[in-house]
Amino acid sequence: DLNTKIVGGDNTFQTGGHGTQMAGIAAAISNNNLGISGVDWKARIYPRNALRPLGDPILNRSIIEAVNFNPFVWTLNNSYSSSRYSTLLRQAFAFAYRNNRVSCASMGNHQVQRPNAVHFPVGFNTGLIAVGATDQNDGVIPISVQGPHIDVSAPGIDIISPNFNNGYIAALGTSHATAHVSGLASLVKGFNPNLANDDVEQIIRLTADDVNGGGFDNAFGTGRINAERALQSLQAPNQLFQWNAVGGQIVNSSNQERKRFLGTPRLRDGTYITKRHEVRRTVTFPNGMCNMTGAWGRGVGTTGFREERGICYGEGICEIIPGTLTNTGAILRTWVYEVWNIYGQYFGFYPQAPQNVTFQYSVLGVPTVTAINGSDIVCNSENYILNSAVPAGSVVSWTPTPSGLVNISPNTPNWSSVKVEKISSGDVTLTASVPGCSAAVTVSRTIRVGASWPDMNIYGPTFISCGQIVTYYVSAVPGAGYQWSYPSSWIYNYGLGTNSITLQIPDYAYSSTSGEVRLLAYDACNNSILSTLYVSSSCGEYYYYYSLSPNPASSTVTVSTKETTPKGEKVNKSITEVNIYDQLGNIQKRQKFGKVKTATLNVSELKTGVYFVEIVDGTYKERQQLSIQR
Repeated sequence: DLNTKIVGGDNTFQTGGHGTQMAGIAAAISNNNLGISGVDWKARIYPRNALRPLGDPILNRSIIEAVNFNPFVWTLNNSYSSSRYSTLLRQAFAFAYRNNRVSCASMGNHQVQRPNAVHFPVGFNTGLIAVGATDQNDGVIPISVQGPHIDVSAPGIDIISPNFNNGYIAALGTSHATAHVSGLASLVKGFNPNLANDDVEQIIRLTADDVNGGGFDNAFGTGRINAERALQSLQAPNQLFQWNAVGGQIVNSSNQERKRFLGTPRLRDGTYITKRHEVRRTVTFPNGMCNMTGAWGRGVGTTGFREERGICYGEGICEIIPGTLTNTGAILRTWVYEVWNIYGQYFGFYPQAPQNVTFQYSVLGVPTVTAINGSDIVCNSENYILNSAVPAGSVVSWTPTPSGLVNISPNTPNWSSVKVEKISSGDVTLTASVPGCSAAVTVSRTIRVGASWPDMNIYGPTFISCGQIVTYYVSAVPGAGYQWSYPSSWIYNYGLGTNSITLQIPDYAYSSTSGEVRLLAYDACNNSILSTLYVSSSCGEYYYYYSLSPNPASSTVTVSTKETTPKGEKVNKSITEVNIYDQLGNIQKRQKFGKVKTATLNVSELKTGVYFVEIVDGTYKERQQLSIQR
């Protein structure tokens, strides 16, 4: 059962088989027709001898070396206890926590002799999982220590496990219960390696069976562990969100007092004068929750310190203020220190000033549906899906408004995804109602069924002159935009918008290019729209016969006939009419003249924007672009 499990470490056979039993409970090989199956039968074991006095530096070094051995040594089983508090061992647990390891520790087997007496390491105020023991009927075994520092309980009587003599033994105690929890912690972390140590602890706590009823108590903690529920909590429809927030405000402060700092980044080990500040931050979750399994802080990434017995070991801490957690947010807190040396020299805030504190927290549950994902247009049929999973057992209700334009059929048994098929054209509001949340959830979106409409048209100037830059628009329709067809061999494409195209006739186009041009636009459903425009017959000869000044204009613009062409030829043009159009081709100003060479127009009533000026001389028309700016 342990043949291929051991990687480095100590020889567990030297210590009477206790470590061998723990290794088997946590990680014995499965499906080998031998002995037992460990909780995480894929796990490997790095054994270190812990049967030493708690102050023994070898024990402290064993934990540190286990952490340093390999980053995949992510669960530390500590099935031992002592009534003695050891600062040296506490530093080792802080080192493990800072390196994102999960530590599991037994509550101890002295409840009969010393009821509720706190032993160590389980009594350390650090991020570890404290484990009590239960029997076959989910009752607490009499020897299992009880107290408010317990987290969960696990089977701890008549537990069969490998023994040092190559056999098997049935034993009892909180040590064996702890090995179950260590195996589960390894299983959960292996299922999702991105979990922080606090994530693993809280998932195990939140998914335990409350066999005693009434929630947390000093005998069971949150309940007896349930491996299946722990893994299911990390699967759809649930999601685990790991979020951050930066900056907080001081709400409480201590007086100046002496404290020791051990293993703290940027501070030498020693005693300092400090003021401890509680820093809070109100957060709104980036995703609201439909149903919440739980939420908690992640100290391993938070720049605030916990302390114990007046000592700061450099461990981060982030807590949710009791009573502030809702489906949309919470209030977080941590602690920072102002630090002076014993001579009064001020060192500043540690580990960070309040306004720069990073809070890390996690939220587990079913997120609230906030949108319907899919195309803006249904040409024939499209699939639509909710942007979040729905609670287990919930069946979503879909409603198209108005009815009769589409048919709806399910893609999934719970209707979280549907197929929408076109019957006729029009705008449809698609609404999904999601049951099973703590509050009713309804989301909608408008889609266009059939992209083209009878009133669709191409808007823009009818006549184009040489060198002129013009923009054509199609009436706005939701979708991926339009494709355009035009004689690209002699018309320049200046750019595409969502439903527009900007074109320019070259300065000196060949005379054969003048005349009628057919401009076609194709919508997202491949429906075409036709517009006919006319290119000035002068394109084979000159650029512009007229000039606009000033351009941009604000109140007036002057149209003048040029004296000569670029070739030096005399221009024989006059001005009989000037028309100004907006970019959709709508006439904004019309003014007639009696064959003048210069004409001034008042444009003060025109709004800021781009317009097209059409200058007419009998049958000849020339268009130029005019900008109005103020």
